[in-house]
Amino acid sequence: MARVERSSALFLKVENLAYKYLERIFQKNTLSDLDILCDFESLQFQTESILQEVNKDYSQSIFICKLDVFQKETKQLGYYKLILDMDYQFLDEFFVIVENLE
Repeated sequence: MARVERSSALFLKVENLAYKYLERIFQKNTLSDLDILCDFESLQFQTESILQEVNKDYSQSIFICKLDVFQKETKQLGYYKLILDMDYQFLDEFFVIVENLE
């Protein structure tokens, strides 16, 4: 497993795709559908990491991008993970809300 450098074009490409897929989730669901109990304006998103690895479950090299979700920059509500193949094609995604992370 290798961490992709933040300053690289590869990092920016995968990060941009992750935010586009995350935006799609918010377009298809309401906040209450996602178990988020605050308004959208109070949400903050931050890229935690982008990893490149060979994964046995997908039988290929993949990118894993993790975005943390915060409420007003202080309380972490959960995270979003996007999994892409090496051609930047969608493989899977996870949107996880974790309670009581204070």
